[in-house]
Amino acid sequence: RNGDIASKQFGDAEDITALLGKEDLGIKVDVSAPDAESSKSRFSIGNALKNVWYMVTGKWADVKAMRQSLTSLRDTAPDKFLLAAGFSDPGFMGVSDLRSAISRTNKSDLSKAEVAERAKTLNQVAPEPTFFGRAAKVIVAPFKGIVEVVKTALSVVFGGRIKEEPIKGYDPVINDGDLKVLKDGAPKDMEFFESKKRPLSSGSPSAVFDLRHSYRTPPLLNVLPHFSLVKLAPGEKADHVGVYFNNPPSEFIEGLKTSRSIDLFIHGYNESSNKSLKMRDNFSSLMKQQNYFNINALISWSGDVGNTFFSKSLYFNRAVGSADLSWQGVGQAEQLIKSYNPDIKVNVVAFSLGARVLLNAADHGEKFGTVILLVPAVDNEVFSTGGKFSKAIQNIDQLVVVFSRNQGFVFGAYKATQFDRAAGAAGPSGFVNHPNFTAIDATKGSLNKWGMEVNSHGDIYEPETIKMLIDFLNPKH
Repeated sequence: RNGDIASKQFGDAEDITALLGKEDLGIKVDVSAPDAESSKSRFSIGNALKNVWYMVTGKWADVKAMRQSLTSLRDTAPDKFLLAAGFSDPGFMGVSDLRSAISRTNKSDLSKAEVAERAKTLNQVAPEPTFFGRAAKVIVAPFKGIVEVVKTALSVVFGGRIKEEPIKGYDPVINDGDLKVLKDGAPKDMEFFESKKRPLSSGSPSAVFDLRHSYRTPPLLNVLPHFSLVKLAPGEKADHVGVYFNNPPSEFIEGLKTSRSIDLFIHGYNESSNKSLKMRDNFSSLMKQQNYFNINALISWSGDVGNTFFSKSLYFNRAVGSADLSWQGVGQAEQLIKSYNPDIKVNVVAFSLGARVLLNAADHGEKFGTVILLVPAVDNEVFSTGGKFSKAIQNIDQLVVVFSRNQGFVFGAYKATQFDRAAGAAGPSGFVNHPNFTAIDATKGSLNKWGMEVNSHGDIYEPETIKMLIDFLNPKH
C-alpha cells in the first residue's frame, strides 16, 4: 500500500514477505518507497529524549549513520528495506533495532526459508526497559563520566601505557593453502585472521589492515601541540600489521590480481578497533546501492582517545602522534597489495584525522592514485607551497579535499590544541601546487554540483557524498 508510515499497514511484515517469490502462482508484489511528504518523521518527545540520551552516551554518531543508511535503502530499494526493517521509520528506531536491521541488509539474495525466518524476526518486538531500568542508567551515567575524567587527568599528569584492543571475532588463518598464497606476497611478520562471523555480502572483495599498537605517553606533555607525544611500547613495531578477512582470503587476493584499483578507507580519531569497522561496512553498503563494486579495504589505526569531552580535547595530540606513527603500517599494506598486482592504483578515502595517516605515508614516498580527504583534521596550510605536506601530495595522482565551514565548532578542540585552523573547516589556504587538485566546499549544497552538505562532523554517509566519491574513484562509472 502506498501511504503514511505506520507500525502496521496492510497486515504485518510476515504476511507481506510470505507473498514474495510466488510469481509462479501468479502473485506479484511491488514494493515502492513512500512519497516525500509521508516519509517525513513526525516530532515525538519520547524520540527526542532518546536521541539526547544517545548524544550523552556517545552513540549518536552511530545511530545517525545507521538511520541515514536505512533511509537511503528505503528510498532506493524499498523491497530490501521491508525485509530488513518492516514498516519501521528509521528516524524513530533505537540502536539495537538499527543494528539488527543493518545486519539483515548485508545479504541480498535470500531463499524462501530465509525470507520467512527474517519476517518472523521483524515481528519480534524487543521488550522496552522498565522505568526503573531507565532511571538507573540516567543516575549511573554521570558517575561513569566522572571516573573517565579522573582516569584521563591521572594519565595526563603521570603519562602511561596505552593498550589497544585487537579486533574481536576473528581467529588466525590456519588453512595451509590460504597461508601459502598470503605469505608469498606478505611482508615479514604480517599476520592473517579470518572471521568467526558470517561473511560480508557487499558484492566486493574486502579486508581490514589493523595497524593498532600499544604505546606510551610522557607525563604532563600530552596536551602540548607540535610535540612528539607518543612512542611505541617496548616490543612494538610500527610496521607490524594484521590482515582480517570476513570472506575467504583467496577472494580478496583474486580481486587484487584482476582489479585496476583498490579503495582504502581510513577512519578518524577516537575509534576503537571494532567500532572502526563501521566505516568500511557503511561505505561498501552505500556504494553497492549506487551499483559501485570495487575491491576495498579498511585501514584501522590507533586513534582511540576515550569517550568524554575532557579526554577528546586533551588527548587529541596523543591521537595526532599515533597518526604520525601509523604511516609505516600503510606502507606494509600497500606492499602486500602490490605484490599481487604491481600496476593496481591505490585510491584512498580518509576522514578527519585519518587524513594525517595518509599524508604521512605519502610524505615517506608511498604512491597513491585518487585521494579524497573528507573534512581533514590537518592544518589548513599544509597543502600550500612550503607547507608540511606540499611535497607529499606530489606522490598523489589526484587530490580532493572536502571542507565545510559548519565544522567550526567541532574543530574548536583542534584550534585550541594545535593553535591553527583545520583544513576540514576552513579549506586549504594559499596556492596548492598540484596538477590535479580539487577543493569542494560542502558548507551548503548549492556550493557544489553534488548538492553535498556537511553540517555535522559525521555527515559522510549521505547519498550525495557517496555519489561524489564514486565520481572521483571511478570517473567511467
